[in-house]
Amino acid sequence: MPNQTHVRHGLYLPNDLLDQLRLLAQRKRKSINKQIEEILRSWFALKEETREISRKELLQLPLERRHKILEDQAKHMARHYCEDHEFEGGQGDFFEYE
Repeated sequence: MPNQTHVRHGLYLPNDLLDQLRLLAQRKRKSINKQIEEILRSWFALKEETREISRKELLQLPLERRHKILEDQAKHMARHYCEDHEFEGGQGDFFEYE
């Protein structure tokens, strides 16, 4: 049965970059693969802080990943709406459009 949480993917790197990764992984006592994974996760975490995923980008993801993202968003919104606070909409200026 294939592993549903990880996918094997070949990555071609220049020798000098691979050597740098190998040294960094050895210093941190990790495999090269785990070191690459950690670098990628930290890079994506920085990117996600500044930008949300677009609808077009979401549709390009695998179906299982899309479902997970939408499920997480739904849980977040459910918590927001279940909090006991007064409705804050409708305050401030109103604009009528013709």
